[in-house]
Amino acid sequence: MLASFFSGALQAFNCEFEKARSSLQRALDINIAAKSLWGSALLKAQLAYLCYFFSGEINAFAELSSEALKIAEESGDPQSKGVSYTIYGNACLQKGLLEDVVSHSLEGRKLCERIGHYLWAGSACAFLAQTYFEMKDYKKSREFYDQARQSWQQVSILPSWIRWANLGMVKCSVMLGEKDVNLDPLRAISEKNKIKVTEGQICNYLGEILLNLGGRHASEAQHWILKALEADERNSMRFFLGLDYALYASYFQRKGDRPKARENLGKSIDILRQCGADGWVEKYENQLTELL
Repeated sequence: MLASFFSGALQAFNCEFEKARSSLQRALDINIAAKSLWGSALLKAQLAYLCYFFSGEINAFAELSSEALKIAEESGDPQSKGVSYTIYGNACLQKGLLEDVVSHSLEGRKLCERIGHYLWAGSACAFLAQTYFEMKDYKKSREFYDQARQSWQQVSILPSWIRWANLGMVKCSVMLGEKDVNLDPLRAISEKNKIKVTEGQICNYLGEILLNLGGRHASEAQHWILKALEADERNSMRFFLGLDYALYASYFQRKGDRPKARENLGKSIDILRQCGADGWVEKYENQLTELL
């Protein structure tokens, strides 16, 4: 069972989603056959996240993670509950249920920290950071990016995610008015990345940081946004590809090129609608209306 799980996780991180589904489903089936409620909940939640979220199938992600949470609650097991609350919280983020993200992610973090499961405690903080960024509470978002980074540092197995969290902190600082940013270490993060699923996200964050620094950084912002688009297209990260197009729309809007901004925002909406990411579709449809 563990061999199937770890194989599936590595395959998902390498964007081999069909192989990952097969491996993780095999691990889940073993737990179901053994009538292990906690194991079934844990595997179903991680199958949902690693395969369906990363590949951009948000409806399936939300459905499976909801099922996992119900099974975890029935089991009473703190580990499966902590992971399931955390993963379902992320599903709520993609559906635009921001208050539910906060309540479920906080509960997930509390349970995971109680048993020393810092991998998923850090993930809960990461989802909270992204949620508060969407709420435009950049100070609280930065705090949660920092807490995610600190949690992951305790397990020392996710250096690429730790560097991603560092970028998130800088992104928040820029939104809070910080302009004195040392960009060289940030650019190096892309070169150090070893995980395909974070490749596009790191480029996206770099692009957004440079875009919000403005001025002479605009052309480099475009460079990183295009790298994000290429990486997420190549890696079949459809949900994140939709977010990349939305960021590219922001780039053209800053340049005053409204037709290009509308074009890219339209691409973003089409992709995110296909993914079932209702919360993001609503957000970008409102932006598109303002550009008409």
